Amino acid sequence: MSNIIKLRTKTDNVLEFLDSIKEEVINGNIDNMMIACKCNDGSIMTGYTNNLNYGTKMELLGHVQSDIIKDMIDENYIVN
Repeated sequence: MSNIIKLRTKTDNVLEFLDSIKEEVINGNIDNMMIACKCNDGSIMTGYTNNLNYGTKMELLGHVQSDIIKDMIDENYIVN
């Protein structure tokens, strides 16, 4: 199983987030990508680099879903 490294920025600014991704690409840490964005008009924009096959797309999707579930658990965990 692949190591999961969270790419996080301490910003809600999309350009700053993209700059952090660009830096990782320049450093050679990223060689493919999936993206999903919600636009101001409510539409959804998706895309990915051409070097992703079906299996890799599913692998990346699974990691995003796992990350979301972990965030939900962390947010709702109640210590007795």
